Amino acid sequence: MGNIVFAGCSYTWGQSLWYHRNFENDIHPKDGMFYGDMICPECMEYMIKNRFATQVANYFGKDAKVRTKNGGSNQSILHFCEEAIDSNTELIIIQTTHFLRDKLSVTEQIEAYERFVEKMESKGVPVRFIHWMCIDLEHEEYELIKNLGWSTWVS
Repeated sequence: MGNIVFAGCSYTWGQSLWYHRNFENDIHPKDGMFYGDMICPECMEYMIKNRFATQVANYFGKDAKVRTKNGGSNQSILHFCEEAIDSNTELIIIQTTHFLRDKLSVTEQIEAYERFVEKMESKGVPVRFIHWMCIDLEHEEYELIKNLGWSTWVS
C-alpha cells in the first residue's frame, strides 16, 4: 500500500485533539501545552485515529506517515520528510509552522522548501502545502513572502 507523508508542527501531530472527548483518565492539563508523559493511552489512540493525517490517508486508502514526536520547526519538518519518504511514498503534505521558530531567515526557509519540492518533483512525488499564518508575523516577513511569489503563503 502507498503512503502519504504528513509533516508539520503540533497541529499535524494532533496536539490537544483528545480534549474533545473528555476521557475520565485524562490528566493532561487543558492549556494547549504538551506534556508527553501525561497523555493517557486512550487519548493517544483517539488522537491518532482522528487527526487530519489519518483521516486523509484513510479516505485515499493509504498509510499515513506522521512524525511520532510533537512539534517542530520548519527545518525539523523538512528533516522528517527526508527521513520518512520511501519507495511507497505517493504524496507529501507539509503544514508549515511559524517562520520565527527557526534560526534560519524566512528567505532561507522558503528556499529550503523550494529545493525540497524540486527534488521530490524530479522523483515524481508531489508536495502540497498547508501554510501556517500568524497575525504576529512581522510586516517585513509578510511582504517578503508575498513578494517572492508564494501567493498561497499569504492571504
